[in-house]
Amino acid sequence: MSVLLRPQYAPQQQFYVCRYVSLSLAKFLTNRLKIKKVSIKYPNDIYVGDRKIAGILIEHFLCGDKINYSIAGIGLNVNQTVFPKNLPNPTSVLLETGKEISPFFCMEELVKNMKKLSTCTPSRLEKKYAQILYKKDEYAWFLIPQKADSPIKAKIKDVTKNGLLYLLDENNNPYYCALNEIVYL
Repeated sequence: MSVLLRPQYAPQQQFYVCRYVSLSLAKFLTNRLKIKKVSIKYPNDIYVGDRKIAGILIEHFLCGDKINYSIAGIGLNVNQTVFPKNLPNPTSVLLETGKEISPFFCMEELVKNMKKLSTCTPSRLEKKYAQILYKKDEYAWFLIPQKADSPIKAKIKDVTKNGLLYLLDENNNPYYCALNEIVYL
């Protein structure tokens, strides 16, 4: 589904839109559908355990010093049981719950959650988003081409206000990466 949003953020705060849209989907899966182990893989993929159940793409349209509107494209695997071979780790609502569900129900619930979470304070969105980050505080291998020639072992600590992923390597060296500057290995 695609949703037209009218966020009240300055362009440098656009990651808050990513936060509340991602949290809306995670909240729906956890609270309404009772799916366990839901997390957000930075910046906006939704995982159940180590399997991807949804992805989100957000495009912002600016007007002067404000975001005029944003379009959030949300791809949630609802009733699929068969996936293309090139998808490495997919899952769906049906596979996780054992129940078919109406896509329209999903859309209605997501829109309700987005309306509610869009009114949260930035600090509350930051906290909620950080709490359910995929692989947070666990060492994993990452490739950060602009900062290192070889993979590094690091753990995700947080996401900055402007949307940079904050990691610490094994020697406590900090790394700050934008979404297109890091690869999970």
